[in-house]
Amino acid sequence: DLSKDFINVLSFGTELQQSNSLGSSARFTGTNDTIPLQVRDINAASNNRTNSKQTAFFAHNRLTYQPWDLSFILGLSSNTVNYERTDLLATPGLLTGHTDNSFGRSFSPSYNPHVALQKIYKHQIFNLSYSEGYNAPTSSTAFISTINQTNDALVPEKAKMIDFGVQGLVYNDRFDYQVSIFSMKISDKLTQLNGIDAVSGSAYSYWANTGLQKNQGAEISLGYDVVANNESFFTDIHPFMSGSFYDFTYEKFATKTGKDIVDYSGKQVVGVPKTKITLGLDLTTKVGLYMNNTFNIMGDVYTDFANTNNVKGFNLLNSKIGYRRSFLNDNFDLDIFVAGNNLTSEINYTFIFLGNAVGDSDPGNGYPKGVTTDINPGYNKAYFFGGIGLKYHLK
Repeated sequence: DLSKDFINVLSFGTELQQSNSLGSSARFTGTNDTIPLQVRDINAASNNRTNSKQTAFFAHNRLTYQPWDLSFILGLSSNTVNYERTDLLATPGLLTGHTDNSFGRSFSPSYNPHVALQKIYKHQIFNLSYSEGYNAPTSSTAFISTINQTNDALVPEKAKMIDFGVQGLVYNDRFDYQVSIFSMKISDKLTQLNGIDAVSGSAYSYWANTGLQKNQGAEISLGYDVVANNESFFTDIHPFMSGSFYDFTYEKFATKTGKDIVDYSGKQVVGVPKTKITLGLDLTTKVGLYMNNTFNIMGDVYTDFANTNNVKGFNLLNSKIGYRRSFLNDNFDLDIFVAGNNLTSEINYTFIFLGNAVGDSDPGNGYPKGVTTDINPGYNKAYFFGGIGLKYHLK
């Protein structure tokens, strides 16, 4: 307490993290039509031990003027990342002709500030903030295994974001809401690209810093307890919705293959839909029956930088009906349910390939010969499943 009106809270600390991993792989030849599980010679395999270290120091100060419930927040963090990988197949005398994929890489400390002004009014919180972020390349992206080179030109991504948000409870705390608008600029954007080896002429993938990306958007969530008591048959009727509205575009964003430079500035960022909306309704009854319903609306996305490959959006309706009850002095909890997904039988996908993986034509992709795909499809018909759960509480 600085005085009867001002309170100051200072926090500082450090986080030290080290991970030791061992990863091995044997590459398939791809001739699965004749020999489905044939693998290449062991020289093409990998067996690597990777030590990764991350160090972070932070300080966070909150100064609050109590009569106004107004806080000024100031923070600073320092982040350092380094990797060291040892190729265990490169042990002298173990293999003949194997290329040593060992490497080490360290990134200079990154200092990232955070400044915010926060106001509390009744049950509402208003927050205006400026933040900077840091994203270092991983050990797998910091080395190009195909040409056996450390990706020395690679530098971490940096992001700067301004955000304004309001959240709170109104109408006797029965209506909850959260609204946020933000603008973020990412420099030295890390992107997976294709390259051609000048010696062998073979294609390979690698990561590079391609330019700027500007992310702008708004996010909103709303919920309302129509009934919130134990007197009526319905003890809770809770409709809710959430929505994300994004305008993510590339700026000064270009790639180079050989002597060809292609500028994608102004294009929509791959894999990010402009709209994502979820509508829901939860019902709970006095006798233990309950029902959860969600309707998800996914917008279109592009899978390539040039925005020529458009994957259509889809709507999914999911529902769950169950019975929940406690018995024997509340020592046991029983939950029985049946659920159905994609009740409107819409074509949809569960995973989408982006950037370098677009146009997957590998023989093992499950599609007919000569047919490429950018997605893993989901069930295009409604499907159902159920479950039962029993819990016992030790007292």
